[in-house]
Amino acid sequence: MNPIFLGAAAAIAWGAHDFAARFAGTRIGVLTTLLCVTATGLIALTLWLLLSGNGFPAWQPSHLWLIALMGAGFTLATLWLYEAITRGPFALVSPIVGAYPVTALMFALATGVRPSLSQWIAIAAVTVGVAIVAVAAREERLEAAVDEPANGFPYGHMSRETFRSVLMFSALSHLGFAISITAGQAAAPVYGELEATWLARIVGLAVITAVLIARRAARRVPLSWMPT
Repeated sequence: MNPIFLGAAAAIAWGAHDFAARFAGTRIGVLTTLLCVTATGLIALTLWLLLSGNGFPAWQPSHLWLIALMGAGFTLATLWLYEAITRGPFALVSPIVGAYPVTALMFALATGVRPSLSQWIAIAAVTVGVAIVAVAAREERLEAAVDEPANGFPYGHMSRETFRSVLMFSALSHLGFAISITAGQAAAPVYGELEATWLARIVGLAVITAVLIARRAARRVPLSWMPT
């Protein structure tokens, strides 16, 4: 499939994911939501591997560090994304997190990759898109400030502490996704795209389970929220 269509499909999937995660994270907790999402993804990928006939990836210990980096980076980035979108508006979070492909390409540049003209155009398009969303978010903040002049802060419904935490989690998520994508690009030729993603989900499930145990934050998930 054309990479443009794959990218568009990924964007639609991520958009639906983030929209649903905002509500689920608020209702059943960020960590529990991420545990359910990671487990569901692992089950779906396992079924895909079995039905596609590809089989499970061969054990290659020399490259497992890439899988570990890919899985842990993706899981922690998603966790930080959930923390950000349950604390602040999409208009603030999405420009920061959504620009991670630019950072991933900067990592590629550091390893000697030289982007083509079309890739530089794509970088410019992402940067312009981020700027458009950021400007729209600023206008929304100014309107909120007019509606709530007593607050004295452009984000009328957020305290400065919450605002700083949203920025911090958004930046961490941005970095985590960039690292995960970079590691995944290196792991895919070794294991295969589907196989590398499957292995990374196992790592991710282990990471989020460890975090849940450490924080003692496990919750019962209401059946009504399982479809979400």
